[in-house]
Amino acid sequence: MKLIQPYADSHRNPSGPGDDRPTAIQIVEDQQLVGKWRDGVALVTGCSPGSIGAEIARVIHITGTDVYITVRNIDKGYEVAQSILADGRPGMIEVIQLDLTSLDGVRNAAQNILQKSKHLHLLINNAGWYPILTYGDLTNLLNRGLGMSLAYNPRRRGDSFCGHFLLFQLLKPALLASATESETRVINVASVAHRLGAYDLDDLGFKYRSYDAAAAYAASKLACVHFANEIERRYGSQGVHAFSVDPGIAATHITKLTPEIVSMMEKSGAGPLRKTPEQGAATPTWAAVAHELEGKGGEYLEHCGETELCTVGGFLATGRGENAYNEAAEKKLWAKSLELVDVHEDA
Repeated sequence: MKLIQPYADSHRNPSGPGDDRPTAIQIVEDQQLVGKWRDGVALVTGCSPGSIGAEIARVIHITGTDVYITVRNIDKGYEVAQSILADGRPGMIEVIQLDLTSLDGVRNAAQNILQKSKHLHLLINNAGWYPILTYGDLTNLLNRGLGMSLAYNPRRRGDSFCGHFLLFQLLKPALLASATESETRVINVASVAHRLGAYDLDDLGFKYRSYDAAAAYAASKLACVHFANEIERRYGSQGVHAFSVDPGIAATHITKLTPEIVSMMEKSGAGPLRKTPEQGAATPTWAAVAHELEGKGGEYLEHCGETELCTVGGFLATGRGENAYNEAAEKKLWAKSLELVDVHEDA
């Protein structure tokens, strides 16, 4: 079966941020959705200024949808909300404080959201954790082929994977209720780094092993992929579909804070692959709104399209990893995650 890759031509010869690769607004315009989703409700995590999440929220708002955005720093969230609302379009933007590393914080945020709306049509799990890494950490990441955003999930109270898992569980009733009207979608922002990932279900938090930033990052991104696959397996027949996506190497405020990252990417040949935040938001947005994906789910997407198995090495290559689909592992990860966040199967 032919893969759906409507923007393949624009991705063949990238030349860096601002090139011909699509932006998120182009995706919404191409889908003819400007102002057409006025009854929708969306939630986007990780929407600090200059982030991919903020750009995703901006273009989802252009559809007319009410959008909840989450941030750890509430003042920065209000800054993003005011910027989005400046377009004068209909559709609400509401800021929710959420620290995904605190499971109690996730519960409070979910309760806050459900008090405001019993419906949810779109959940975009975008937020990650961005430490300032040492030069040695950067070298290790690039040697392993992880020249991406350099996000990883910390060993404290929880992590952004477990936080997103709990958030989904708590918001699942709203997603299922909305799916009785039209299908709903869950989008997990992952990374090409999943191809190098392997997680230990007996020690997901590196409590009993030496901590390795590159290994933790890759493992968390593989978990994001498997999480989406299992959502599709369990709830796709009920109209809740899930995808995992690689946004690419976006030049966000994080890379501005760590110029060493940009320098090392340039030296490794990854410079032309870099994107603006608007371009980085394109694939998550396509996964969220594309008509071509109706009735589908459980796929890893990149370059605003479906993807094939990666057959060559290195992070410059495209495609999903051989480990992207593993039903047995996905079921075990789901069961372990339920245990970690203290949620029963029927919750």
